[in-house]
Amino acid sequence: MKRFLIKLTSLILIITLTLCVGSACKGEDGKDGLTPTIEISADGYWVINGVKTEYKAVGEDGKDGVDGTNGTNGTNGTNGTNGTNGTNGTDGKDGVDGEDGKDGVTPTIEISADGYWIINGVKTEYKAIGEDGKDGVDGEDGKDGVDGTNGTNGTNGTNGVDGKTPTIEISSDGYWVINGEKTEFKAIGEDGKDGVDGTNGTNGTNGTNGVDGKTPTGEISSDGYWVINGEKTEYKAIGEDGKDGVDGTNGIDATKRFADKNVLFLGDSVMDSFNIPEMVGEMSGMTVYNAAVGGTRAGKHIYDNYDAFSFYKLANAIYNDDFSSQLEYGKSLGIKRGYEQAKLLDSLDFESIDYLVIAFGTNDFTGHLSLEDNCEGNSFNSFIYSLNYGIEKILTKYPSHIRRLNVGA
Repeated sequence: MKRFLIKLTSLILIITLTLCVGSACKGEDGKDGLTPTIEISADGYWVINGVKTEYKAVGEDGKDGVDGTNGTNGTNGTNGTNGTNGTNGTDGKDGVDGEDGKDGVTPTIEISADGYWIINGVKTEYKAIGEDGKDGVDGEDGKDGVDGTNGTNGTNGTNGVDGKTPTIEISSDGYWVINGEKTEFKAIGEDGKDGVDGTNGTNGTNGTNGVDGKTPTGEISSDGYWVINGEKTEYKAIGEDGKDGVDGTNGIDATKRFADKNVLFLGDSVMDSFNIPEMVGEMSGMTVYNAAVGGTRAGKHIYDNYDAFSFYKLANAIYNDDFSSQLEYGKSLGIKRGYEQAKLLDSLDFESIDYLVIAFGTNDFTGHLSLEDNCEGNSFNSFIYSLNYGIEKILTKYPSHIRRLNVGA
């Protein structure tokens, strides 16, 4: 370490003396000299002005010496005198600027017509795209299954149902499925095992266009069997008619069949003014409740007393089991035109109603209500929306037993 510092000090003195010896130098004052930077690199060497030297900044520890024998105590030395400070050297002249370096060249990277990398215009031996391996050999088609033996004749059945047009599909694992039954015949041959990769060959010439695939044809033979791609199969396209069944016993009288059923009519004047509900009761034997009110609509009416008997309002009343609005407005329509129907509805046990006949429409159309599911403003200005709303409301309240019949009035 001490030797390096001595060399460094000597070098600085020599440079100073060379540039100007004593006070005889009379050139122009030089520009301020650069104070050298002195650092230590990560691995322990001196770095001067950014240049790493070959000199270690810290000497490596020497090996431990052999213990010596104990010496006699020495006498104390006298203190040394302080050295005088050296004079500052004069600044050196600026060095000449170096020339600018040449611009760096951006490398160009391309692919040649035959698929090799070209770097800076020089074609390399490295391929840009690997060549495709050869196709594997196609697998062989599976053998046909053995035909089953004929079944014994069945007993006489009821009249046969009409034959169904067969469905022909391909299962997820590639077999024909006819009428929902998976066959043993493969629709597509299995792929052969992958062949061993061959060495890269030269590019082949373009092949000719392949023949267009044929769509399978399905027909029925004159004797009723499926013909697929011109080959008659063993599968019948139409089931054979069964033998006539045994004559049934005498039917039940319709009036007795519905004798214990109840039907409610909701609608406009078509059901209110004509005797259609009564005729239904006579023909079916059902108990009829007629709550239809002439002049009403399925959707919103412009008059409040008629609107109370609109279908969407009646549905709300049935759902909430509250006919107070119908009882109030029914009086203004007259005893036979509204109030009587309101009292009937208020007294009904809807759990006992088996059938509901809904017959609105004439007054909706003459009142210019929309036929769309939704319209601007009030949704009950739509005939279809109001009808669907009322049906859903009633079936939500009584989901299990009321059967409905919509009749356009």
